[in-house]
Amino acid sequence: MTIQAWRRRRDQAHSEAVTEAQFVFVSVDQDGKSRPLKAE
Repeated sequence: MTIQAWRRRRDQAHSEAVTEAQFVFVSVDQDGKSRPLKAE
């Protein structure tokens, strides 16, 4: 998942990107180790 944050100053019409990050979600077991996801 990619998240972007943008800003626009009150006195300006254009927006500009200020930061971007990529998040990866991992399923973990009770010991904190990654585990496969169950098929739905």
